[in-house]
Amino acid sequence: MKETSISYFQWSGRVNHVITRVKYTTKGSMIALFNTPFASRQQLLNIYGLPPENYGKTQISELDYIVAFEPTLGGYDDWMILHGSTSNYARDLETDADDNLIIVGDNIGTWDMFRYPPPSSSGNTQLLIFKIDYQRNLFWHKLYGGSNHENAVAIKKARDGNMIVLAQSQSGDGDVKTAHGGKDIWLLKINQYNGDIMWQKTFGSTADEIPTDLEILPDGSMVISGMADPGSFAPSVYSGKNSFLVKLDEAGNLTWSKVFGGSGEDNIQRFIPVNGGGFASIGISNSNDGDYDSNAGGFDVHIFRHDANGDILWKKQYGRALDDEAGDIVYVPCNDAIFASFAEQYPNLPIDRKQKGAGVGLKSDGTVFFYKYNEMPIFPTMAPNIRGGFLAGAIKYYTYGLPYWDEPLRSFDMVEYGVPLVKTIRDTTICNGERVDEKQYFNDTIFYDTARNGCGIDTLIRTTKIHVINTSDSLVTTDTTLCYGSLFEGASATASFVRYDTTISSTICGPKKIIHERRVNVRSPIPLELGKDTVICEAGISLYAPPNMTGYIWQDGSPGPTLQPKNSGTYWVEVTDQYGCKTSDTIKLAKTDLYLERINDTIVLSGDKVTVSPATNGILTWRPDVALSCTDCPIVTVSPATTNSYKFQAAKDGCIMQESFRITVTERFEIKIPNAFTPNRDGINDVFRVRAQNLLNYRIEIFNRWGQVVYRSTSVTESWDGSFAGKALPSATFTYQVHYQRFNGKAISLKGTLLLIR
Repeated sequence: MKETSISYFQWSGRVNHVITRVKYTTKGSMIALFNTPFASRQQLLNIYGLPPENYGKTQISELDYIVAFEPTLGGYDDWMILHGSTSNYARDLETDADDNLIIVGDNIGTWDMFRYPPPSSSGNTQLLIFKIDYQRNLFWHKLYGGSNHENAVAIKKARDGNMIVLAQSQSGDGDVKTAHGGKDIWLLKINQYNGDIMWQKTFGSTADEIPTDLEILPDGSMVISGMADPGSFAPSVYSGKNSFLVKLDEAGNLTWSKVFGGSGEDNIQRFIPVNGGGFASIGISNSNDGDYDSNAGGFDVHIFRHDANGDILWKKQYGRALDDEAGDIVYVPCNDAIFASFAEQYPNLPIDRKQKGAGVGLKSDGTVFFYKYNEMPIFPTMAPNIRGGFLAGAIKYYTYGLPYWDEPLRSFDMVEYGVPLVKTIRDTTICNGERVDEKQYFNDTIFYDTARNGCGIDTLIRTTKIHVINTSDSLVTTDTTLCYGSLFEGASATASFVRYDTTISSTICGPKKIIHERRVNVRSPIPLELGKDTVICEAGISLYAPPNMTGYIWQDGSPGPTLQPKNSGTYWVEVTDQYGCKTSDTIKLAKTDLYLERINDTIVLSGDKVTVSPATNGILTWRPDVALSCTDCPIVTVSPATTNSYKFQAAKDGCIMQESFRITVTERFEIKIPNAFTPNRDGINDVFRVRAQNLLNYRIEIFNRWGQVVYRSTSVTESWDGSFAGKALPSATFTYQVHYQRFNGKAISLKGTLLLIR
């Protein structure tokens, strides 16, 4: 087992970075949980960080804590800062099945880090537990405790995925249902999804019981370590605080308890389960009798190997004349090994030596196979890994801004130990059928050789890549798809085809013929045809491109499949189909020169004929065919029997112009002149009126017997009421003269007498 990686972590600024816990996630990532107390006295920090009893002794504005996770060689992939109340101090963390983080710590103050007022007394310490993901999204958070102090110790995942929390309690109210007196052991099971308490247990007596560590065994049972004054919970013949292990079933009921002591103060600070049952623990003691029967002076470090019932199988003691401090202990299944970290005379060393510690490796039977003093880092937290080793948080110190800062500050490194894995790559080229490692190969091949140690851990992975050169003729096929009409090697492609080319290459195994088969697939042409150049009529024309194209653009920028030009000119369109293929077409449009003369409406006498011949440069057609001499002649004679409308059109180059005229047929007379009338206002024959039709330049004059004109008119629609100068004329005989002109130009004059009767 060797050091396989190290990640250095150090911030700038006058702040300590005190490592609390390292662990691996379910996905194998590394997490470090650490705190940043602004302490000005290093002696207030022990190996494990800041003890709860020293919270009030530091010059601290806030006891913030930070979660950093997934460290890589030389730095960190990511980290997050979490801070809030008057004081926060993180103690432990656990992950759920999705690697979300559940963190437990101490909270002091009137509000917590998430800015919610806690239900606690200001100045008392309570547990703060919250669940977040790596993006700092908060699932839930809660405070736990009563009106006195509670301090977090550890959190572990139960078999059902919920969380077991170990804490020290001095309350007997609020969330704490039972108090025995002094400091008690408080064990909680909380729901992983909302933090609700599922059950709780309190263990203790009227004396002090201080828990230090928690482990959950594969069967769901639990083991707790700590130290306690002699009492009903931890009876002992020795005074002072004694160390203990207690085992509980999955429901938190006590199964057994073991007390280990001497006449001084004894403490198991960390322990771990080992294969085959039993445990290994590390702690400190200043006793020299009982279970701690040797002492080099001050507090010494003691390592115990316990059986499955907690009884001591063997023990080791390390120490010097002054106080020594225990670090963490880890069990490595490979080689059935236990590794422990500690620092001899740690509180009494000068600051430049406080980062140097001791490490010991022990077989499960107590045999020492490794020991280093003053050459190992101090590991206050360790976690086993699958490489037969462990991950450790190592204490270090650094200076900042001296002489303005009176002492160096504390930080940490993350160090990973394990069985080194060597990876090699062998790349070779052979001719077809030759052998590599006594095996014949005909195709390119990749295989792996793996070497493993006695624990089944890979120590070597060799990748062998074999490239086989085959001199047989080979066919290389490529497929190309072209749009209709695209250029292929300088020629327009209008149909799919296959082309073959052959090359000869030289290889270390001889010449090799390579046949290149190129399959060219030509897509069907886009059915675009605007038509032949044509004439545009007065109404315009519609040009159509194929529907369902993905793009259209006409010469004027118009989109869409249709254009309706009204003027002459050159028109084009480009279309794009669903494959990105494009095509275009052009049409020239000339404005039509077709013209057609209009025919005026006319009136004819019954039996008369009318001949019409409108001027046009097109082909004439007429309708209806009734009374027409023909329907497709340029000159038509109309013989109407009744009044009717006639339509005619001229056609040229596909264009059509239409006109119409009306012939009104009247009775066959020119003029009718009455010879008498009776203007007596009875409504019968009261006026003299001439009836006439189809006349031109009509004029009438009426004379009395002395030759005087008594009535004159030029309109056949006017009548004479038998008056002259506004006075009614008496009965008499009158003469008249009528003049008019027929349509043929002939002038007509008529004379007669008229009788006025009263």
